[in-house]
Amino acid sequence: MIQTVGEGSTCSVESSKPVENYLNKIILLNFMTTDIKQISDKLDVIQADLAYLKQHFVDFDTVLTDDDLEALKEADEDLKSGKAKRL
Repeated sequence: MIQTVGEGSTCSVESSKPVENYLNKIILLNFMTTDIKQISDKLDVIQADLAYLKQHFVDFDTVLTDDDLEALKEADEDLKSGKAKRL
């Protein structure tokens, strides 16, 4: 039963269960839509952060130090002079 209060009077209106169920579903869907939107927004932020990290990620196994470069130069010279062979 839904009761409304007007100016100095009270009016009672019987509500049917299907209408009440329908209204409850609409309210629930509204909350769910809001939750889904918030989740979607958060996923968009996470996706943007992940894209940034992928773009700026440094694989330290591919970075050569000065010592590594010097060793490669020496190995190349040894190969050219015949001191070393290719395996």
